[in-house]
Amino acid sequence: MTDTALPAGFADLEPFVEYWARETQTERLYQRLAAKMPKIRAFYDAITPHLKAILEHLDQYPLGAELPADAQRLSLLAMAAAQIAPAVELFRQPAVVCGFDARLFLPTHEAVPQRPKMSIAPQSFV
Repeated sequence: MTDTALPAGFADLEPFVEYWARETQTERLYQRLAAKMPKIRAFYDAITPHLKAILEHLDQYPLGAELPADAQRLSLLAMAAAQIAPAVELFRQPAVVCGFDARLFLPTHEAVPQRPKMSIAPQSFV
């Protein structure tokens, strides 16, 4: 990804876009596993204060709508934050060493190309 521009108010997160804004859960996992804790911690410390504002910004778009490129990058950073948070808050290392190798896990939504990106319950169930 070469363009790192983010929506107004999030410019200080632009240095993290190239490494952390990955399209799939698996790519974000591999980035976390390849990174050293100082790199993970720097991203965590930078994005955590912005998370509420990021979610508020993204909430202006209808669920499932195609996002503008800058908002899409912001969304990918938010997902990366969720991916790296356990490494900082729980494991204190990039990988879980007392469990199975996370690289063996392939999310169904990535393994089955025809599967919709998101399924939403009918309004009557919400």
